[in-house]
Amino acid sequence: MFPKCFTSALSLVLGACGESRAPACWVADRAAGEVCALDAELLVLARFPVPAPGLLVADPAGLWVASALHRGASPPGRLIRLGPSSGAAVSSDFAQLVGLSAEREGSALVLERSPGGASTSGPCDTFLWRVGAGGERTLLGAFPSARALAAQPGAILVGCGGGELVLMRADGAVLVLGREPGAVLALARGPRAGEWWSLVGGAERSLRLLDRELAPLWSARVPPETSRFAAVQGAERVWIAAEGQALLLGPGGAIEVALELPAGPWQVAVAGTSGVLLFGPGAVLEVELQHGLARVRRTQGGFRDLAGLAR
Repeated sequence: MFPKCFTSALSLVLGACGESRAPACWVADRAAGEVCALDAELLVLARFPVPAPGLLVADPAGLWVASALHRGASPPGRLIRLGPSSGAAVSSDFAQLVGLSAEREGSALVLERSPGGASTSGPCDTFLWRVGAGGERTLLGAFPSARALAAQPGAILVGCGGGELVLMRADGAVLVLGREPGAVLALARGPRAGEWWSLVGGAERSLRLLDRELAPLWSARVPPETSRFAAVQGAERVWIAAEGQALLLGPGGAIEVALELPAGPWQVAVAGTSGVLLFGPGAVLEVELQHGLARVRRTQGGFRDLAGLAR
């Protein structure tokens, strides 16, 4: 749990912001040991102490943060729930957190790697948990070297280091097994119900759109440094950052927009129909998209080592 001053400060700031200054996004500054609330102009509303925060996801009712157990400790082993409306903070400890996704109901899906990996826990060394807003846990499954997950209403998809894909119902019952041609690096809900985005590593890195049976609808090569993507909800479009550019990929992987970025590196985080938010080690950058043309709209610096951004 967090000291009373932390939760009181969070409640005070969020209660005083008003609509025009309410948090528009959150960033995790790992080196500074802080989670920061930013407004729509990317100005810092408040900074809250969290030991080495990393993975970060938001839902309408709050924020989930994966952090170290103690300042400077690694890897992340503590899941923190922040409730913006009340300022409450609840924490739950794990061995090692390697994946995090939010559900609409206010719960989180968590991938936990066992302490000794496959050497001590057998081939299925990663556990999938559902964690409620109050910290209660439900075990949904165990998988070999799972490293990515995504959810949509009634379904959960888990991706593994060996390319395995497991599609489940929300209660953990397995529906479909699939396999990608390389390690699954990232997953996201697809543009239509039952579809999924998958970023696959290996000799060649590729972005793939999968159908409800986990068969590829299309696959496109992406630059080898691509480690994550930001999907535009409800559209067959995905943003990536690679080779010094922000790229918007459309159907079939065709490049629809290419924008030169300031010196990076940059990682895409959250996309919408009007653009995308990116983060680098020390800054946040907003790319605006209008009438098919992209431009850097605003930036915010002053951070030490950003590890995640959520909205």
